[in-house]
Formats: sequence, structure tokens, C-alpha cells
Amino acid sequence: MFINSGNRVIPVEFVGEEKISLRQAKTQAITDMCLKDSNIGIGYPRTADRTKHQSEVSSMCEALVHLDVARCLISRWDVIAEILTMTPVLETLRLDGNRLTGVTEADIDAFVAAAPKTLKDVYISQCGLTAADLALLARLPIAEIHLASNNFTDDDIQGMEFVENDGIRTLGLEDNGLTSWGAIARVITAMTGLTALSVAGNALPDVPIADIHLPASVTALNLSGTAINDWKTLEDLVETAVTTIRTGSEQMDDKDQTMALFASFTSPQARMLCVARLPFIKCLNGANISKMERADAEKAYVRSVMSQEVTEPLEAIKGRHPRIVELVEAHDLQGEFPAQFGGEHEKTSVDLTLRFVSLGEIVHTAPLNAMLSWSIAELVKMAAPPAGFTAVREGVKYIDSNNEREEGLDQDKLLLEDYRMDDGYVVEVPVVKRRARRRR
Repeated sequence: MFINSGNRVIPVEFVGEEKISLRQAKTQAITDMCLKDSNIGIGYPRTADRTKHQSEVSSMCEALVHLDVARCLISRWDVIAEILTMTPVLETLRLDGNRLTGVTEADIDAFVAAAPKTLKDVYISQCGLTAADLALLARLPIAEIHLASNNFTDDDIQGMEFVENDGIRTLGLEDNGLTSWGAIARVITAMTGLTALSVAGNALPDVPIADIHLPASVTALNLSGTAINDWKTLEDLVETAVTTIRTGSEQMDDKDQTMALFASFTSPQARMLCVARLPFIKCLNGANISKMERADAEKAYVRSVMSQEVTEPLEAIKGRHPRIVELVEAHDLQGEFPAQFGGEHEKTSVDLTLRFVSLGEIVHTAPLNAMLSWSIAELVKMAAPPAGFTAVREGVKYIDSNNEREEGLDQDKLLLEDYRMDDGYVVEVPVVKRRARRRR
């Protein structure tokens, strides 16, 4: 049967209840399943054939990748192990809101034995977990584990022993009422492969960076809703290897509270300050930072500071804003502030070290006085390789000798001053051996 609708002919098929049921029964292609608020945590009846049932369910979940069984009255870990045996390609498992406290080593062993090799993420939030449960769950060989809103306490965590685990890459400890960086350090120092850490919603205070013990592998931090209220703490945290950070100052969800440091700023003001004061951050609150945004933020930051402290001596301003002189010089703004910069000379060149590398080995180094007005293409042209070698354009990068930070020089038209080059920087140039021509 067909229905005419304007210029279109729409085919219509009438189906009965039996045909609908047959279509709905084809679960083999389902990849995402939400059973939230179901009663699947209730045990099997005594007369049930568990083996047959699990085999049938497994055949219906052949493609299931994401499973949500939040708030399903699950209170035993053997039920979770059974679920895992029936989902052979599962990647994400959500267990939020079940009462899963009282984890034992046998539970962990059963979980590991039943878990498919594809399992990556497990969410166990609001499950009444204690610090003892946390210590055991931290052994799981999964990439991401999220443990928000449980019953951890600082003192209990400090008394736990954590076994080294290099498999966990992401750890979520949001809204657990933690107030001690020492407790956080107790957990994360055993996770030697950790790259992302979220402590959002915990009233963690300002402390010296040495007391935080942030692993060198961590590149992403979520500090939303923490009690950090000093730029020194934030700047020290992101001067490690961190390139991605969340401060909560731009979140639309009311549950994502801002850091104490930004409580008095609007979202645009907070973002501008972060981009200007944290030069190594590449992604802020989920949005990448472009070179144009960074340049605009740095200029706005300089002008805001200098207009408010126009009568202050430069040394006093530098004490509160360590990057101010660097940014004024980088953006050639000395003329706007003659009271502080009238007697200083404009910097036009930098002393660099050229490092030529072949197959991972340094074959030659040479000094170079480079003009800040040079483009990257001009810099590469001036980097004359040693005899017998040819420079390779791809892979040219600079290294900040102060902190070993590096960045690719892949934009030919950008200037050295756009990359904020300074004395002592190393420019690494890949080279290959030049082949000798055969004589005919």
C-alpha cells in the first residue's frame, strides 16, 4: 500500500503483533542497552537452569558494547561476574547506584576472570564503597574507573595499601568529600600509567606542589569545585605534563561548580586568565586553545593588569603576575606602558642551539642567533645541516631548555615571536644521510 504526500509516494506496511515481536526479538545487533532501575539483581529461582539461561542471553548479546545496569538492586559481585560472562565484547559497564560495598579479593579475582578483554570503562558511583573497597578495585586491569560519590574518607584512605597498577589510565574520584591531597596521592602514586585524574567536587586546598605528588604521566586534570584559591597552586600543577584541564568556570551544568579561584569572575574572564597565565595548556574546559585565542588572551591580560596597576613599580607587578614582562615583550606592548618599560630595549633576536638528529642520535649541534621576525620557513632555511646530511622539513620542533617542553614547528608562515622563542631554546632538525651519486 502507498500513501501520496505532496510529490512523494510513501510505502506503508501493515504488521501484526506477531511480526512486531519477531523484529524486537532480534537482539544480536544491539550495541547499547540500558536496564536502569530494573530488578536484575534479584537471584535466580531455585528451579532455573542457569547454564541454559546464560547461554541464551550470551547469544543475544553478541554485539553488546555498552551496558547500563544502574540502580538494579545488585548487591553481590558474583552477579556482576555472571553479567560479564554473558557479554563477550562489552567495553563499558555502568553499575552506579547499586549497593556494592564489602568487596573481597575473591570478588576481584572473579571479576577479572569473567571480564572480556574488550572491557575498558567501569562506572561504580554512589555504591557505598569504602576505602577498603577502593584499594581492591584499584587493582582491576581496566583503562577507566569512575568512583564518584562513595564513602571514602581521608583518614581511611591514608591507612590503605595500594598495589601498583599500570593499566588504569583514567580515575574519577568526584564528590567524595575528600579534603587532603595526601589521600589523593596515596591512591594515584600506585597507578603508574595514569593519564587523566578527576577530583572535581572535593574541597582540596592550596598546598605546595611537592605535597600533591602528581605522577609525571598525568596530562589531564579536572579541578572543578575544588577549594584551590591561589594561582601558585594552579600554575605549579600545570607546569608538570598537564595539557588538558577543567576548572568548572564555563560549565552550564549547575553540578559542575567552579574552582574557588574563579568564583568572582565571569566565564569569559576566567577563560582569558587561564589561557594567558597557563601557557602550556592546550585544552581548557573541553575546548581547544588556538594560537589566535592565546595571543588575544595574553594581550587582554597584560592590558588589564597594567591598567589596574599603572602606578606600581614593575618588580611589584612581576611578583603578582610572573609572566607579565614576558608577555609585554612577546607582543611588543612596551610602548603602551612607558612608565614601566620606557627605558628598556626591545628584544629583536634570540640565541638558539640547533640540534641535528638522525635516527634518534644527535649528529651535530651549532649555535644560531635568530631574529624574532623570522618565519619558521626562514629559520629552517638558515639551519644548515652538517656535511653529508640533508635536512628533513617534517619533524622540526623546538625544546624549552628550562622545562624540556617541546612543540612542533609545522607552521611555515608563523614567526619565531609567535612561538615565544627565548634564549637557550633548542631547535631540533631531523636529517638523513645524503646518498652519493653513481658515476656513469
